[in-house]
Amino acid sequence: MNISSPSSSSGSDLQPSSACHHTAGVALRYLPLMSEKQKQKQKSLFLFRRGGEFAVQLTDIPTPGPGELLVEIHATALNPADWKVHECGWFIEEYPTVLGTDCAGLVKKVGDGVTNFDVGDRVLHQGYFDKRRGTFQQYCIVPAEITAKATATIPLSLGTTAVGLCNKKIVPYGGAALIPPWEEGGRGKYSGQPFLIIGGSSSVGQHVIQLAKLSGFSPIITTASAHNREYVEALGATHVLDRAKAATPQSLASAVHGITTKPITVAFDAISEPATQTASYSVLAPHGKLIVVVLPPAVDPGIRLPFGRKKAKQHDPMPSQLSHQLLEEPPFNNGGTPAAEDDIEAVKTLCSMGFSRTQAVSALEQHDYDVQRALNSLLVGAAQHGVETGRLTDCELSVGHARKETECALALGGGPNEHNLSSYLLKPCNLPWSSGAIALEAGSGLGALSRILQADPNLFGNDPPSEAAPSPIEVLSWIRCYLITHAHMDHINGLVLSAGSIPGGPRRVYALHQTLTDIETVFSDRLWPNLATWEAHDHDDMALIYTALHTDAGYEPIQDGISVRTMPLSHGCVGPDKSATYDSTAFFIRSDASSQELLFFGDVEPDSVALQPRLRAVWLAAAPKIPQTLSTLFIECSFPLGRPDNMLYGHLSPEHLAAELSVLAEEVVKHRRISTDNSSPAKRTRKKQRRNPISPQDLRGALTGLRVFITHVKEDLQLQHNRPMHDVIAEQVRSLVDEQQLGVDIIAASQGMHIYV
Repeated sequence: MNISSPSSSSGSDLQPSSACHHTAGVALRYLPLMSEKQKQKQKSLFLFRRGGEFAVQLTDIPTPGPGELLVEIHATALNPADWKVHECGWFIEEYPTVLGTDCAGLVKKVGDGVTNFDVGDRVLHQGYFDKRRGTFQQYCIVPAEITAKATATIPLSLGTTAVGLCNKKIVPYGGAALIPPWEEGGRGKYSGQPFLIIGGSSSVGQHVIQLAKLSGFSPIITTASAHNREYVEALGATHVLDRAKAATPQSLASAVHGITTKPITVAFDAISEPATQTASYSVLAPHGKLIVVVLPPAVDPGIRLPFGRKKAKQHDPMPSQLSHQLLEEPPFNNGGTPAAEDDIEAVKTLCSMGFSRTQAVSALEQHDYDVQRALNSLLVGAAQHGVETGRLTDCELSVGHARKETECALALGGGPNEHNLSSYLLKPCNLPWSSGAIALEAGSGLGALSRILQADPNLFGNDPPSEAAPSPIEVLSWIRCYLITHAHMDHINGLVLSAGSIPGGPRRVYALHQTLTDIETVFSDRLWPNLATWEAHDHDDMALIYTALHTDAGYEPIQDGISVRTMPLSHGCVGPDKSATYDSTAFFIRSDASSQELLFFGDVEPDSVALQPRLRAVWLAAAPKIPQTLSTLFIECSFPLGRPDNMLYGHLSPEHLAAELSVLAEEVVKHRRISTDNSSPAKRTRKKQRRNPISPQDLRGALTGLRVFITHVKEDLQLQHNRPMHDVIAEQVRSLVDEQQLGVDIIAASQGMHIYV
């Protein structure tokens, strides 16, 4: 992006005017003189609210303070961070604001105390997201201490590279934890180890090659266009693969294995599109580290879709409706016209790849797909294609609009009763349990099933009705895969104990990579026989296959018709000095046919206590869906009211859960305001509505239609209460949220419970 500057184009005080005169085929524009007042103004690209439109306005040129420089911007760069900040509001302290973080230009003024810069110096620097320091304007302020003399893409590109390669694992979305080459022992540290870079000629890729070379990696293999071969080789690449000929997992793996037989333990995808991530991941060795820069990738509406342009077909007329209206107000009562199969499959395919609704609709409509018709048909059929979940230890869940049947819950506790530890089952509600289920958590297993089936032999129903009730081991045999939030024993005990006993394996275990690594320490032939593997093809004697999920990488399929979006949670501090965060997980579990979801939390601590607050990010993701496509939430509340923060051990108490639900309500209100503003041109012009604070009155009823099930309740070992602890804690939470009149239903999950979502 090039932003012209009034004083950089010429030494004249002339400015463009609409007056124009044509002479000999040349348009001459008469330019009036600028006033002294106008000379103190600049053009800035303002953003007035999160997710809003940009507008260019005149504003005062800022004055540098002590230790600061005023820089006339000659070039600035667009980065992936810019659209994320625009949509999510990250780092923005107040609006209106100016985005942009990379800049190159000339020093125009020097603040007091600056001795290493003079007026006229060419500089580059990294800006920040506010009106003084943002780089999407003609002048900006920058601290002299973070400015370098003489290209605008270096600050963020080099920073992105360093964070990806060298950041510690304990940082959210952190890096590969390599020792930097600028630290003692880092230069040449990884001599002889191969390194793969996707997109070596990109801004980030160029810096990755150079840092990899300084770190001693060899061979350094990269993809690039043929005309960039010599350039990336000069940077340090030892082997350059034509990006067009190494674009698939098979072609990339073949090319890499032809260069080195050593395992690829570190790969950096500087492009980070779905195809490049898939290809680079396929080459990575077990336990290797793949660094990506964009999740999920942006979509160009004009892209060539993987399934091609739709052939023109004649359709019955359909009322004109926006796609978000179809999703929020499904027309179940009027039936709707069935969509052509390719329309439906196109919508489902792009959404399953992790693209947002807006991105998918835009791309499909550019290729003649009838998106409105497809969405209408999908929603009309939602009642027949929900997701049903049953709880082994907490409670049973089911997702879908049908309310004709109920399923089971097997246990609900957070310990220490081994028959009452976190475990769930999930399945499509239009299919029998025997067709295959997903185990969400696996704290309890055979013991919990045996106790519950003794009390209620028909808990799962007779399937088919003529057959006898299933045995506990038969129920476990229905499990096709596991979905685990974290590796504490009260969440994996049943998985470990029954791994070698359940017929019909092997079964995949889906979790974050770190969680799987923790589970691997159990299946080590020391604590327990090694019954699990990372390699899907090497499972002759294995019961389990580790399969890593990726944080917030869109929806990843885990079973036919069911996908999951994974987001990180904080579950207390670990390490000798308690300086690291123990990772847990939140899962958005979606029925692909109906788009209905449930939100399930692993163990989690409140943001007000956490070393790394992560709950608000989950609330931001959930808010736009409540209650139309997300009406059920399962979250732990382990301890009763009054538990001291230093004794929560990474869990929630009623007062903290009520506070977090209030944060969720705020995000729901914010989202609805933005949606209302976007749909009303008149409201967009009212400055007074741009920053209305949210009052307690605004939160009233914000969560109407949402059910929150309380889970993971600790046993009342001291017998201080004369009724079940889950009822006590649910009542305490209910009392607190009712005071705020949020409109949410608080429900105590219990064994044997039947829930449709």
